[in-house]
Amino acid sequence: MSLSNDQIDSLKTAILKYDYPYVTKDFTRNQECRHPNMRSVEDFIRRQLTAGDIEVIRDGLSNVLYWGHATRLQIRDYKINDFREKVTKQKKHEQKLENIAGVFCDSRELASDGIIEEFETIRLPQFGFTFATKAAMFLDPGRFVTLDSHIAELASSERKTVLTKLSLRPSIPWWTGDAEVYREWCRVCVTIADEIGVRAVDVERGIFTMSRQEKQEEAAKIIAAY
Repeated sequence: MSLSNDQIDSLKTAILKYDYPYVTKDFTRNQECRHPNMRSVEDFIRRQLTAGDIEVIRDGLSNVLYWGHATRLQIRDYKINDFREKVTKQKKHEQKLENIAGVFCDSRELASDGIIEEFETIRLPQFGFTFATKAAMFLDPGRFVTLDSHIAELASSERKTVLTKLSLRPSIPWWTGDAEVYREWCRVCVTIADEIGVRAVDVERGIFTMSRQEKQEEAAKIIAAY
C-alpha cells in the first residue's frame, strides 16, 4: 500500500519538527559538543563506532548513551560512567567491547535483526534492546532505525502493525522475537523512505515526533499501511 497525500504531508511535517538535542561529548576534554544538525551527530558517532580502535569505539558507544539520554540528565552520567568503568576495568566486558568492534566492522553485511542479535549475544553494559537499535542506527541510518519507548507505545494501538508483537513496554528484558519485530520495523521505514524521498531514519524520527505529540493513532495508521 501507499500513503495518502495527507499522510505524507503529516509525516514530512513531523520529520521537520524532530528536535532531539544535537549533542555528543569529547571524553578526553570532558566537554559537551553541540552540532549544527543530526547529520553531523550521525557522522561523528559513526566514525567513532567504525574506527577500529577500541578506545575510540568505547567513546562512540559512550556517545550513543550520551545522545540517547540527552533529555534524561538525571541518569545520563550514571549510565555512561557505569558503561565506561565496566568495559575498562572488567576483563569480561573488555572482551565484549572487542567483540562488538568486530560486529561494527561487518555491519554492512548484517541484516537489521542480525546486528540486534549480535548485541543480544554480547550483552554490553547499558546496551539493552533500545540502545542496541540506537547504535545500529548510527552505523547505517539508511537501513537501520531506532525503536525506543515512544515508538513502542504504538504497539498497544488497536490497529495491527509490525509493532504489535513487540514485547518492549518499554523496558522489558531482551526477547528473541523483538529482533524480528525490529527487522520488520526497519523494513517499513525503508519502504516509506523510498516512496517519499527521505532516509529510513527520517521516517522513524517523524513517527517518533508524532508519538511525542500524542498523535499515536495517526502514526499507527501510517505504519499499518505496510
